[in-house]
Amino acid sequence: MVCKQKGIALIQILLLVAVTSVFALYLTQQARAQVEKAAWAQARAASEVAIHSAESRLQFELLTTDRVIRKTTSPLNFHGQPFIVNNEVEVAVQDQSGLLGLHFLRSGRFIALLKSQGISDDRAQRISAVIRDWQDPDFIPSPYGRDASLDEAMIRNGNIPDITEIEKIITLTEQEKEIIYANCTIFFNGDLNPITAPETLLNSMTGNNQLTQQLINLRANGQLDETTFRQMVSLRATDDLKYTVSNTMGIRYTHTNEYFSLTRETVVALSPYASG
Repeated sequence: MVCKQKGIALIQILLLVAVTSVFALYLTQQARAQVEKAAWAQARAASEVAIHSAESRLQFELLTTDRVIRKTTSPLNFHGQPFIVNNEVEVAVQDQSGLLGLHFLRSGRFIALLKSQGISDDRAQRISAVIRDWQDPDFIPSPYGRDASLDEAMIRNGNIPDITEIEKIITLTEQEKEIIYANCTIFFNGDLNPITAPETLLNSMTGNNQLTQQLINLRANGQLDETTFRQMVSLRATDDLKYTVSNTMGIRYTHTNEYFSLTRETVVALSPYASG
Protein backbone atom coordinates (compact mmCIF):
# COMPACT_ATOMS: atom_id res chain seq x y z
CA MET A 1 0.00 0.00 0.00
CA VAL A 2 2.86 2.35 0.90
CA CYS A 3 4.65 1.57 -2.37
CA LYS A 4 1.49 2.29 -4.34
CA GLN A 5 1.11 5.69 -2.63
CA LYS A 6 4.76 6.51 -3.33
CA GLY A 7 4.24 5.63 -6.98
CA ILE A 8 1.24 7.92 -7.24
CA ALA A 9 3.13 10.72 -5.56
CA LEU A 10 6.03 10.26 -7.97
CA ILE A 11 3.69 10.45 -10.95
CA GLN A 12 2.12 13.61 -9.53
CA ILE A 13 5.54 15.19 -9.07
CA LEU A 14 6.55 14.28 -12.63
CA LEU A 15 3.31 15.72 -14.00
CA LEU A 16 3.85 18.90 -12.01
CA VAL A 17 7.42 19.20 -13.29
CA ALA A 18 6.23 18.64 -16.88
CA VAL A 19 3.49 21.25 -16.60
CA THR A 20 5.89 23.70 -14.98
CA SER A 21 8.47 23.08 -17.74
CA VAL A 22 5.92 23.62 -20.49
CA PHE A 23 4.71 26.82 -18.87
CA ALA A 24 8.28 28.05 -18.42
CA LEU A 25 9.02 27.24 -22.08
CA TYR A 26 5.89 29.18 -23.11
CA LEU A 27 6.98 32.19 -21.07
CA THR A 28 10.46 32.02 -22.59
CA GLN A 29 9.06 31.90 -26.11
CA GLN A 30 6.74 34.81 -25.37
CA ALA A 31 9.61 36.82 -23.96
CA ARG A 32 11.73 36.12 -27.04
CA ALA A 33 8.85 37.11 -29.32
CA GLN A 34 8.39 40.37 -27.41
CA VAL A 35 12.11 41.12 -27.56
CA GLU A 36 12.13 40.41 -31.30
CA LYS A 37 9.10 42.66 -31.84
CA ALA A 38 10.80 45.41 -29.87
CA ALA A 39 13.97 44.98 -31.92
CA TRP A 40 11.97 45.16 -35.17
CA ALA A 41 10.16 48.27 -33.97
CA GLN A 42 13.46 49.88 -32.99
CA ALA A 43 14.99 48.95 -36.36
CA ARG A 44 11.94 50.35 -38.18
CA ALA A 45 12.18 53.60 -36.27
CA ALA A 46 15.91 53.84 -37.01
CA SER A 47 15.27 53.24 -40.72
CA GLU A 48 12.55 55.90 -40.78
CA VAL A 49 14.88 58.39 -39.13
CA ALA A 50 17.71 57.53 -41.53
CA ILE A 51 15.47 57.96 -44.58
CA HIS A 52 14.02 61.23 -43.26
CA SER A 53 17.52 62.56 -42.69
CA ALA A 54 18.61 61.53 -46.19
CA GLU A 55 15.46 63.07 -47.65
CA SER A 56 16.11 66.40 -45.95
CA ARG A 57 19.74 66.47 -47.07
CA LEU A 58 18.88 65.56 -50.67
CA GLN A 59 16.09 68.11 -50.95
CA PHE A 60 18.41 70.81 -49.63
CA GLU A 61 21.01 69.87 -52.25
CA LEU A 62 18.42 69.82 -55.03
CA LEU A 63 17.15 73.27 -54.05
CA THR A 64 20.54 74.92 -53.60
CA THR A 65 22.62 73.52 -56.48
CA ASP A 66 22.13 73.70 -60.23
CA ARG A 67 21.12 70.58 -62.11
CA VAL A 68 23.45 70.92 -65.07
CA ILE A 69 24.71 67.49 -66.14
CA ARG A 70 28.50 67.58 -65.92
CA LYS A 71 31.43 65.85 -64.27
CA THR A 72 31.42 66.66 -60.54
CA THR A 73 32.64 65.08 -57.34
CA SER A 74 29.04 64.71 -56.15
CA PRO A 75 27.41 61.31 -56.68
CA LEU A 76 24.07 63.04 -57.34
CA ASN A 77 22.64 62.17 -60.73
CA PHE A 78 19.22 62.37 -62.38
CA HIS A 79 19.06 59.15 -64.40
CA GLY A 80 18.22 56.71 -61.62
CA GLN A 81 21.74 55.50 -60.81
CA PRO A 82 21.74 54.65 -57.06
CA PHE A 83 24.13 56.47 -54.73
CA ILE A 84 24.60 56.61 -50.97
CA VAL A 85 23.53 59.49 -48.72
CA ASN A 86 24.74 59.83 -45.11
CA ASN A 87 26.70 56.58 -45.52
CA GLU A 88 23.61 54.46 -44.96
CA VAL A 89 20.70 55.26 -47.30
CA GLU A 90 20.66 54.25 -50.96
CA VAL A 91 19.01 56.91 -53.11
CA ALA A 92 17.97 56.91 -56.77
CA VAL A 93 16.75 60.11 -58.45
CA GLN A 94 14.94 59.94 -61.78
CA ASP A 95 14.23 63.14 -63.68
CA GLN A 96 10.63 62.72 -64.83
CA SER A 97 11.37 64.48 -68.13
CA GLY A 98 13.58 61.48 -68.94
CA LEU A 99 10.45 59.30 -69.10
CA LEU A 100 7.58 59.12 -71.58
CA GLY A 101 4.52 61.02 -70.39
CA LEU A 102 1.39 58.87 -70.52
CA HIS A 103 -1.09 61.74 -70.39
CA PHE A 104 -0.10 63.02 -73.83
CA LEU A 105 1.48 59.86 -75.14
CA ARG A 106 3.77 60.14 -78.14
CA SER A 107 2.83 56.92 -79.86
CA GLY A 108 5.92 56.70 -82.04
CA ARG A 109 8.36 56.64 -79.14
CA PHE A 110 6.10 54.47 -77.01
CA ILE A 111 5.67 51.86 -79.74
CA ALA A 112 9.42 51.92 -80.47
CA LEU A 113 10.08 51.31 -76.76
CA LEU A 114 7.83 48.25 -76.64
CA LYS A 115 9.13 46.83 -79.93
CA SER A 116 12.76 47.23 -78.78
CA GLN A 117 11.93 44.80 -75.96
CA GLY A 118 10.47 42.15 -78.23
CA ILE A 119 6.81 43.21 -78.21
CA SER A 120 5.16 42.71 -81.61
CA ASP A 121 4.18 45.74 -83.69
CA ASP A 122 0.46 44.89 -83.54
CA ARG A 123 0.56 44.47 -79.79
CA ALA A 124 2.55 47.68 -79.26
CA GLN A 125 0.10 49.62 -81.44
CA ARG A 126 -2.81 48.11 -79.54
CA ILE A 127 -1.47 49.13 -76.11
CA SER A 128 -0.65 52.64 -77.31
CA ALA A 129 -4.06 53.17 -78.93
CA VAL A 130 -5.99 51.88 -75.92
CA ILE A 131 -4.13 54.22 -73.54
CA ARG A 132 -4.77 57.20 -75.83
CA ASP A 133 -8.45 56.31 -76.38
CA TRP A 134 -9.00 56.00 -72.65
CA GLN A 135 -7.77 59.54 -72.01
CA ASP A 136 -8.70 61.58 -75.08
CA PRO A 137 -11.85 63.77 -74.83
CA ASP A 138 -13.88 62.03 -77.55
CA PHE A 139 -15.68 58.69 -77.83
CA ILE A 140 -14.24 57.78 -81.24
CA PRO A 141 -12.12 54.61 -81.03
CA SER A 142 -8.92 54.48 -83.06
CA PRO A 143 -8.26 51.44 -85.32
CA TYR A 144 -6.16 49.65 -82.70
CA GLY A 145 -7.97 51.20 -79.74
CA ARG A 146 -10.77 50.19 -77.42
CA ASP A 147 -13.77 48.15 -78.49
CA ALA A 148 -16.36 50.47 -80.04
CA SER A 149 -19.13 48.54 -78.26
CA LEU A 150 -17.74 49.50 -74.85
CA ASP A 151 -20.19 51.61 -72.85
CA GLU A 152 -19.17 55.26 -73.22
CA ALA A 153 -19.92 55.82 -69.53
CA MET A 154 -17.02 53.48 -68.73
CA ILE A 155 -14.46 55.62 -70.56
CA ARG A 156 -12.46 58.08 -68.44
CA ASN A 157 -11.92 60.70 -71.18
CA GLY A 158 -9.35 62.39 -68.98
CA ASN A 159 -5.85 61.97 -67.63
CA ILE A 160 -5.30 58.86 -65.55
CA PRO A 161 -4.50 59.74 -61.89
CA ASP A 162 -2.50 56.55 -61.27
CA ILE A 163 -0.25 54.73 -63.70
CA THR A 164 -1.60 51.34 -62.62
CA GLU A 165 -5.01 52.31 -64.01
CA ILE A 166 -3.83 51.09 -67.41
CA GLU A 167 -4.14 47.55 -66.05
CA LYS A 168 -7.89 48.11 -65.81
CA ILE A 169 -8.27 49.07 -69.46
CA ILE A 170 -6.07 46.43 -71.08
CA THR A 171 -4.61 43.14 -69.86
CA LEU A 172 -0.82 43.44 -69.72
CA THR A 173 1.83 40.77 -69.33
CA GLU A 174 4.38 41.11 -66.53
CA GLN A 175 7.01 42.09 -69.11
CA GLU A 176 4.79 44.82 -70.53
CA LYS A 177 4.06 46.19 -67.05
CA GLU A 178 7.76 46.25 -66.22
CA ILE A 179 8.63 48.12 -69.42
CA ILE A 180 5.87 50.72 -69.04
CA TYR A 181 6.30 51.37 -65.32
CA ALA A 182 10.08 51.76 -65.64
CA ASN A 183 10.00 54.09 -68.64
CA CYS A 184 6.75 56.09 -68.40
CA THR A 185 5.30 58.66 -66.03
CA ILE A 186 2.11 60.56 -65.26
CA PHE A 187 3.97 63.36 -63.45
CA PHE A 188 5.49 65.14 -66.43
CA ASN A 189 3.99 66.08 -69.80
CA GLY A 190 6.74 68.12 -71.46
CA ASP A 191 9.46 67.29 -73.96
CA LEU A 192 11.58 64.17 -73.45
CA ASN A 193 15.10 64.56 -72.07
CA PRO A 194 17.18 61.70 -73.55
CA ILE A 195 20.14 62.59 -71.33
CA THR A 196 18.30 61.29 -68.24
CA ALA A 197 16.31 58.52 -69.93
CA PRO A 198 16.57 54.93 -68.62
CA GLU A 199 18.81 52.62 -70.61
CA THR A 200 15.84 50.74 -72.12
CA LEU A 201 14.22 53.92 -73.44
CA LEU A 202 17.57 55.26 -74.64
CA ASN A 203 18.22 52.05 -76.53
CA SER A 204 14.84 52.28 -78.26
CA MET A 205 15.90 55.71 -79.55
CA THR A 206 19.34 54.68 -80.80
CA GLY A 207 18.45 51.20 -82.05
CA ASN A 208 22.04 50.20 -81.35
CA ASN A 209 23.11 48.39 -78.16
CA GLN A 210 26.76 49.34 -78.57
CA LEU A 211 25.98 53.03 -79.09
CA THR A 212 23.61 52.98 -76.12
CA GLN A 213 26.36 51.57 -73.90
CA GLN A 214 28.74 54.29 -75.05
CA LEU A 215 26.16 56.91 -74.12
CA ILE A 216 25.61 55.24 -70.73
CA ASN A 217 29.35 55.28 -70.02
CA LEU A 218 29.66 58.94 -70.99
CA ARG A 219 26.68 59.79 -68.80
CA ALA A 220 28.15 57.95 -65.84
CA ASN A 221 31.25 60.14 -66.16
CA GLY A 222 29.23 63.35 -66.50
CA GLN A 223 30.36 63.82 -70.10
CA LEU A 224 27.05 63.42 -71.94
CA ASP A 225 25.51 66.73 -72.99
CA GLU A 226 23.33 67.94 -75.84
CA THR A 227 26.21 68.48 -78.25
CA THR A 228 27.72 65.06 -77.63
CA PHE A 229 24.35 63.35 -77.86
CA ARG A 230 23.47 65.00 -81.16
CA GLN A 231 26.86 64.12 -82.60
CA MET A 232 26.55 60.47 -81.66
CA VAL A 233 22.86 59.85 -82.31
CA SER A 234 21.31 60.50 -85.69
CA LEU A 235 17.77 61.67 -84.99
CA ARG A 236 15.23 63.16 -87.31
CA ALA A 237 14.33 66.80 -86.80
CA THR A 238 11.90 66.78 -83.91
CA ASP A 239 10.47 69.24 -81.42
CA ASP A 240 9.80 66.78 -78.60
CA LEU A 241 13.34 66.60 -77.20
CA LYS A 242 15.08 68.82 -74.70
CA TYR A 243 18.37 68.48 -72.89
CA THR A 244 17.80 70.08 -69.50
CA VAL A 245 16.75 68.48 -66.24
CA SER A 246 13.20 69.29 -65.12
CA ASN A 247 12.01 70.32 -61.67
CA THR A 248 10.01 67.11 -61.23
CA MET A 249 11.91 64.20 -59.69
CA GLY A 250 10.99 60.66 -58.77
CA ILE A 251 13.06 59.63 -55.75
CA ARG A 252 13.51 56.23 -54.13
CA TYR A 253 15.10 55.86 -50.68
CA THR A 254 16.23 52.45 -49.35
CA HIS A 255 17.65 51.70 -45.91
CA THR A 256 18.75 48.17 -45.03
CA ASN A 257 19.27 46.80 -41.53
CA GLU A 258 19.75 43.30 -40.11
CA TYR A 259 16.00 42.61 -40.21
CA PHE A 260 14.65 44.11 -43.44
CA SER A 261 14.99 46.75 -46.15
CA LEU A 262 12.70 49.78 -45.95
CA THR A 263 11.94 51.65 -49.18
CA ARG A 264 10.12 54.93 -49.65
CA GLU A 265 9.24 56.28 -53.08
CA THR A 266 8.13 59.84 -53.71
CA VAL A 267 7.77 62.37 -56.52
CA VAL A 268 8.67 65.98 -55.81
CA ALA A 269 8.15 69.13 -57.87
CA LEU A 270 10.91 71.57 -56.95
CA SER A 271 10.21 75.30 -56.72
CA PRO A 272 13.54 76.86 -55.75
CA TYR A 273 12.23 80.41 -56.21
CA ALA A 274 8.91 79.95 -54.44
CA SER A 275 7.99 82.61 -51.89
CA GLY A 276 5.64 82.48 -48.98
